[in-house]
Amino acid sequence: MLTINVVERIHSGTNYSRKLRLQKKIPAIIYGFKRKNINVILDHDFIFNIHLKDEFYKNNLILLMNDIKYCVKVQTIHYHVFKPKLLHVDFIWIN
Repeated sequence: MLTINVVERIHSGTNYSRKLRLQKKIPAIIYGFKRKNINVILDHDFIFNIHLKDEFYKNNLILLMNDIKYCVKVQTIHYHVFKPKLLHVDFIWIN
């Protein structure tokens, strides 16, 4: 399993997401059935490099935030139209 460090995202919205992307960060969300959604921030360069590997999509991932582990899978990734950039990542809860 891959372990990814994340930071909780307090603010949301288009303007805040644009500011994050200028800092080489990606907004993301963790959601699932009967659980509270958690907005998080990922490091763009790290995620961009590991998303090229098959295990990123096939295996479960562990997101580590404030010493709490969240077991998730990648649901969707939003890409920029013509630049090699990621815009947003959706994760879904596992168990």
